[in-house]
Amino acid sequence: MKDSIPQLSPYMEPSPVRFTFDSPGWYAVGVLLILAALSVLFLWVRHYYRNRYRRIAIALLEDNEKQALASEEYGKLVYNANMIAKQICIRLYGRQDTAPLRDSPWVIFLNKTSAPNTFSTADAQIIRAIYDPKIRIEKQQALNFAGKIKYWIRKHHNRV
Repeated sequence: MKDSIPQLSPYMEPSPVRFTFDSPGWYAVGVLLILAALSVLFLWVRHYYRNRYRRIAIALLEDNEKQALASEEYGKLVYNANMIAKQICIRLYGRQDTAPLRDSPWVIFLNKTSAPNTFSTADAQIIRAIYDPKIRIEKQQALNFAGKIKYWIRKHHNRV
């Protein structure tokens, strides 16, 4: 029985295929990688320029903080922080929707356009205290409010 099975000769191996980048598939991959890199670069540049106002507003707020700490005018810091947020809102959401907002409705609007519950009713009272010379705004209150406004500037979204 063993003699009836023919012996197979050793099979012939083809020569190894050389690795090269000359094939058209690699050209297509290279073009796709370049397009992907250009797309990512374009999106990053667009994001950078669209958020320029955020960097400017935060720098302005930090300058106001330094001035308020030097002059101990904490009401001025709260006023400037509130006005910076108001200017951003007017630019993004329209004058009719944001300019008339004050006190609690203003705080609710700020919470609605950013992380909820960032601002509280105490912040509405601090904003109200800007316009009442009888109420004294303490240093820590002003710094906390300015910090919340900075957070809002970084994190707010452009839709209501």
